[in-house]
Amino acid sequence: AYMEGEGVIGCVKVERVSADEAEIGMFSVDPSNQSRGVGKLLLNQAENYAKKSLKAKTASMMVLDVREDLIAWYVKRGYVGTGEKMEFPKDANVGKPKRELQFEKYERAL
Repeated sequence: AYMEGEGVIGCVKVERVSADEAEIGMFSVDPSNQSRGVGKLLLNQAENYAKKSLKAKTASMMVLDVREDLIAWYVKRGYVGTGEKMEFPKDANVGKPKRELQFEKYERAL
């Protein structure tokens, strides 16, 4: 997302992972633009793209399990935890986590 005078304020990636599923990832909103509807707009556009262009029936995303605020926001938007978990990659070249992290898969029907 780009805002005149501010530049890039958010991003999202949508990728087909199977015939019926699209994964939403790399989803981020600049902190100074959070709570202004940018995330909702980006997620709506990502879901619409997944449904209309990729013909996906399900949207999924991997969420860090310690981000309770984000999880609550996704749940409010209709996402449900699947119980599928994945260890945070230790070789992702993003620094060393201060505690153990893992991703949990969330999904919703489109």
